Amino acid sequence: GHESIDDLEVDTEHCIRCGLCLTACPVFSELEWESVTPRGHANVIKAYLDGTLEDHDLVKENFDHCLKCKQCLDPCPAGVEIPNLVLRAQEHHHQEQGQTLADIVFAKPRLINTVGSLAAPLSNIVAETTPARAIMEELLGMDARRPLPEFNRESFKKWFDSHEPEPAVGDLDRDVAIYI
Repeated sequence: GHESIDDLEVDTEHCIRCGLCLTACPVFSELEWESVTPRGHANVIKAYLDGTLEDHDLVKENFDHCLKCKQCLDPCPAGVEIPNLVLRAQEHHHQEQGQTLADIVFAKPRLINTVGSLAAPLSNIVAETTPARAIMEELLGMDARRPLPEFNRESFKKWFDSHEPEPAVGDLDRDVAIYI
């Protein structure tokens, strides 16, 4: 792990821009935009770091399109870890430009879930109103048409603990794992 901006720039230069990563990138297969490929991310990071790309909204949007799924690692002949570079560049961008409200809110899903659950079912009713959806779209960039999960006062763990398991049906020899 290199940590300085100079190291990030050097690490980005290791990408030879061959394009073998394009078909591995699920975002590219959906959008077909060169800028959201791993190669595109390397180009945007380089342009951002050397000052030739100063449109911070475009930089942020580019970084946000990387899912960090690491599908690009196998086809890369140079062994460049683009998801890691994007994370490091995002961190630098946040230090330089500050975080957006959406960055801050979505980084705290447990807090959102706790508050939403405490106020359920009122929080569900409010979240579905047109004004609330418009505010979420304006402030957080969340499309107002996007369905939202419902909050429930009772947690899954409490619900599960209060229920007896159903009697076995047939002779099943399967295990089920529930992650909480």
